Amino acid sequence: MPSTSGDDDAPTYVFAVYDPPAPGLPWMCVCLCPDGRVVAATTYMTRREADAETERCALDMASYIKARRQRALH
Repeated sequence: MPSTSGDDDAPTYVFAVYDPPAPGLPWMCVCLCPDGRVVAATTYMTRREADAETERCALDMASYIKARRQRALH
């Protein structure tokens, strides 16, 4: 299940982990912006590492969006 960064009223960036396409290749953690473009992609040798990075990145992006929204209100 992909992680997302946005609340209902914020842009939603999707963070997904893709299985290795062949034995011996890495797992891929990908960030997609709201229009579907790839913002970043990183590889990991284990699913656990990829999932942890995906969750960390989603939380970081959500914090960034929240901070920008708060600055815009002031």
